[in-house]
Amino acid sequence: MNIASEPPTLDWSLATDNVSIRVLENLMEGLAEYDEALRPQPAIAKGWAVSPDGLRYVFILRDDVFWTDGKRVTAHDFEYSWKRLLDPKTASEYAYFLYDIRNAVEYNSGELKDPDQVGVKAIDEKTLQVDLEKPAVYFPSITTFTATFPLRRDVIERYGDRWTEPENIITCGPFRLKEWRHEYRLILEANDRYHGGRPSLDRVMFYVVEEDTTALTLYETDHLDRVSLPPVAIPRYKDHPDYLRAPF
Repeated sequence: MNIASEPPTLDWSLATDNVSIRVLENLMEGLAEYDEALRPQPAIAKGWAVSPDGLRYVFILRDDVFWTDGKRVTAHDFEYSWKRLLDPKTASEYAYFLYDIRNAVEYNSGELKDPDQVGVKAIDEKTLQVDLEKPAVYFPSITTFTATFPLRRDVIERYGDRWTEPENIITCGPFRLKEWRHEYRLILEANDRYHGGRPSLDRVMFYVVEEDTTALTLYETDHLDRVSLPPVAIPRYKDHPDYLRAPF
């Protein structure tokens, strides 16, 4: 497949563009995911409970979700990720996704210095407790978004700004990052440890092709298997057996 540009980042605390997120959604997973009716359903979480007043969510994690280096994904990975997203030093544009959490705004603005006062806490390896400022029935939907995916603190602290390079990055989604030749190509390989079962594709290759017309030419010459059609080309291809039309 083609992507329209070099991914600006594969740090999911910082990614805001559709190119980076397209890659990350193949490498990672969150507490919940959308079903076909756009309802949040369990993913890394096997379920959640809500307090009667709507102010506390308790997410219970599955016990069969592992990082690509074999370590188990834990509630601590989510607590670290969410507090890193809110940390003003991270300067994430998407920190506001978690503003429903108690003291999140104050911590992100720098008014509050102690991250332990932010309303997200790993009670144990499998239990994540989230306290909100006010009831938010949509909160499980928030946990489907890339910015809320878990992070490995040890990896980030060890490799710094280079933690997203293929030789360093640790992920837990259906694919793993095998190669990233900047400005040219990314290769993703099937993750044998993925809790949802090994993907049917052995690998996915993303080529950086900025022009839609160039990508279409590469598709026509069998150098790409999938491409988004520029609008001007739709009439020519709408009766083609490979043509797929779907809501976006």
